[in-house]
Amino acid sequence: MAHNALVAGTLVSLLESWQLPQQEIHAVFPSPRMVPAKVTQFIAWLQGQFGPDWWARPVP
Repeated sequence: MAHNALVAGTLVSLLESWQLPQQEIHAVFPSPRMVPAKVTQFIAWLQGQFGPDWWARPVP
């Protein structure tokens, strides 16, 4: 949401030396042996979305 404003310079970071603590995201499903393909694909998509600076990427 803030990508365009950050790029344009209308939004600036105030606390550059401060960071939120890292948090983990877990995918929970009943059996690792029988995971549906759509679940596996969704997990792969999530892994691609939450890389470094995910919040600074433009929204498609």
